[in-house]
Amino acid sequence: MLNLSLLICTKNSAKSIFTCLNSALPILNAGAELILVDGRSNDNTIKIILQFIKNNNIVYYKIITQMKNGLYEAFNLAIINSERKKILFLHSDDLLQNTQTLITDVYNSASDVIFYGVEIEGTYLSRKWHIKNLSSINVSSMIIPPHAGILVSRNVYCKIGKFNTNYKIAGDFEWMLRLLLSSNISFSFSNESTYIMKSGGVSNSGFLSEIKKYLEDVTVLKSLGFKFPVLLVFKKKLNKLFQFRKI
Repeated sequence: MLNLSLLICTKNSAKSIFTCLNSALPILNAGAELILVDGRSNDNTIKIILQFIKNNNIVYYKIITQMKNGLYEAFNLAIINSERKKILFLHSDDLLQNTQTLITDVYNSASDVIFYGVEIEGTYLSRKWHIKNLSSINVSSMIIPPHAGILVSRNVYCKIGKFNTNYKIAGDFEWMLRLLLSSNISFSFSNESTYIMKSGGVSNSGFLSEIKKYLEDVTVLKSLGFKFPVLLVFKKKLNKLFQFRKI
C-alpha cells in the first residue's frame, strides 16, 4: 500500500477524466488511495470513473458528491475524506508524469512539502516552471510556485489549515502564501517534472477572470498584512515572464 491520497475534483469532466486517471494509474496500482469529489456532474463523468475503476481493479477509492458549490469547498472536502499520510492534488483536466519519482518520494522523503517541475500546455505555447533550488522561492518578490504538483504531508493541513472558501479564484494563492510563511514546515524540491497542467482553468480562462484574479490576489495580500498589495500582484504577474520558459 502506498501511503498517498490522490485527490481529484470533477464537474462535467467527461472529456478529460479518463486521460487524467490513466496518467495516475502507476500510483493507483502501487496502492494509493483515490479520492474523487464530484460537483454533481450531468455528463458521463461518473460513468467513466466507475468503468475505469472496474477495468483497472482499483481497490482503494472513494467517490463523494459535493453538495455545496465552489472549487475550494471541493478541495477541502477531498482533504477531509482522505486518510493517507501524503496528499497530492490532480486537477481533472491535468496529467501526471514521472510517477515513479512520486512513488519513491512517498516512500523515502521526510520533507513536509516537495516541489516538482510543472509543465503548462497552452493553445499556442507550452511552458515549464521549475525552481533551481529552494532559495529561488521568494515571497517578498512574489516568486511563488504553483499550487498544483506539490506533494504535501497531511500534518501541513493541520498546521496551517485548509483552503479559505471566501475566495473563488485565489484560494490556492492564499494557501500557498500561508504555507511559505510558516516556520515549522520542512521543504525540498525535485529536479523532475511530474505535473502537466492544461492552461485555461478557473483562474486562467480569459481577460475577465484575470481581472477577478488580480483583485482577489490583492485582497489576499491585504488579509495577510502585506504592504503595497497592488504593486506586489503586478510583480507576481510580471514574474511569470521569467518563471516560465519554452519546453
